[in-house]
Amino acid sequence: MRTVLCAEGPVEPQAALERYFELHPPTTLDPVHLVFGMRRSAPSLPHPVGPECFTVGSYMPGRGLKHVQPLTYHRQSYSEICRSLADRSFQPDVLITCVTPPDDDGQRSLGGVNGYLDPVVALAPRIFAEEVSWLPRIRGATVVTDVDDVVTSRTSDSDEQPPFSAAFDAVDEAVARQVARLIPTAPRLALGIGRVNDALALQLAGRGDVEILTGVLTEAVRKMYESGAIGGATMRAMSVIGSPSLLRWAASCDDVRLLPSTKIHNPAWLSQHDRFVAVLGAIDLDCAGNINSERAGDSTISGRGGAVDFARGAHGSPGGLSIVALRSSDRNGVSRLVQHVSDPSINSDVIDAVVTEKGSAIITHLDTDERRRALSTIF
Repeated sequence: MRTVLCAEGPVEPQAALERYFELHPPTTLDPVHLVFGMRRSAPSLPHPVGPECFTVGSYMPGRGLKHVQPLTYHRQSYSEICRSLADRSFQPDVLITCVTPPDDDGQRSLGGVNGYLDPVVALAPRIFAEEVSWLPRIRGATVVTDVDDVVTSRTSDSDEQPPFSAAFDAVDEAVARQVARLIPTAPRLALGIGRVNDALALQLAGRGDVEILTGVLTEAVRKMYESGAIGGATMRAMSVIGSPSLLRWAASCDDVRLLPSTKIHNPAWLSQHDRFVAVLGAIDLDCAGNINSERAGDSTISGRGGAVDFARGAHGSPGGLSIVALRSSDRNGVSRLVQHVSDPSINSDVIDAVVTEKGSAIITHLDTDERRRALSTIF
């Protein structure tokens, strides 16, 4: 079976996806397993999904893939993906990705991505590229020297990119205020994606002592930079994803650097940084502090991503903290503190603090009964 990886990034491949399957359609004698990373927009799949010749999977099931059925969930964090690439237990035959136009040396770049795609570019026997004329080169983005085919992207820099999350409200701001009180002086900060972290960016405005060490650099980080929260410190990330304006800003800013997941999602490397603080979201958690960030009811709506890697790194960092920040109840008023999370996204032993709009609970070194009592006060 051919394994085809469709890359994630600020622009999601579609023309190259169509081109590849036009030239190399799946058949019963030559079946294909198509694997997606994070996908915000729905792909136009070239063939009906079925077990005979064409199957689809993802590391990050979510909005763009919610109508793809059946969909296999490959439950690995970014650090685990890197390990599976290193030991060849995952070895894509083809990479489909968006790239910048070639430079004077004929080299292209992934534009706004490094992460786990860095080793994929080195390992994949074939690369089908979608050239995006307006995609800028951000420092540290993975370089692509050889491609097997190039098609021109249909996207333009005026196309609206779907936002990661809705606008934050007063409850999200209250959660963010509680988080801000826990962040130490001169932190290295990893911000998850979501409304609370968007609100947190405003709470940290003007601090001037924040360094960014995160997975996805979003509009929230630019707002922190422009508000003086970062104060010219380094902003390191796996990728930059957002509007064309955000990408151009990141490419023009000398302080932005993209890193491979062998560093940015390596808990041992992260924990070498003093005062590394990871602010992570969750769908719910149990009374022991185990976190669910993947499932809502019977549906898988997100993947492990880098959250567990950042939690481990922050927990092991001298002066660092792994913080889970969430609203105390869902939109129906149901508490997000549950009795038991089976097969957690993140185990409680690497969670230092839980924060809601009602307060914060430091759960490090507490036994099970103490955690239950501490968490019950903020839900």
